[in-house]
Amino acid sequence: MPGEGFKALADPTRRRILELLREGNCTAGELAEHFDISKPSLSHHLATLKNAGLVTDERHGQNIVYSLNTTVMQDLIGWFMGFTPSLVSGVWVGGEDRSIHFDRMSEGQGASMALPIYGLYMQKVYADKTLGYSQEEDFEIPEQYQNPCKMTTEEERKQTPTDVGGIDKMFE
Repeated sequence: MPGEGFKALADPTRRRILELLREGNCTAGELAEHFDISKPSLSHHLATLKNAGLVTDERHGQNIVYSLNTTVMQDLIGWFMGFTPSLVSGVWVGGEDRSIHFDRMSEGQGASMALPIYGLYMQKVYADKTLGYSQEEDFEIPEQYQNPCKMTTEEERKQTPTDVGGIDKMFE
């Protein structure tokens, strides 16, 4: 039904259910632990998400296990994030009517759907000199990471910080 996806996403409880299911499949009882609402209310939210095609359910013994239906979301939306040294921007492309979708995932990926929009956006950003962004900006690379291939002595290698769990952990 047209509009069901946005109707389902309009409620904060349903958005939270989707966040929880993004972490993994859950039974209704497991989901209920995260909310202070009645079981019938939770059932209504799950039914709304299921009718919108955002959630699937499967019986496992006495339990019904709910899962995020990522294939519907992948066919409906695409996104692209772009980073410059002084600007982070994102483009999201989507449609609320599930009958509007791409037949092949290769056409519906963020690189196909959202990247061209991001490119036009960045052209306008760089063209507007009042914004102060320049294509000439470079990312500053910490000195110890400038060229790890040039380290020739054991002492130089010891001075380079060890992996701390990925780039996200480095900046915490």
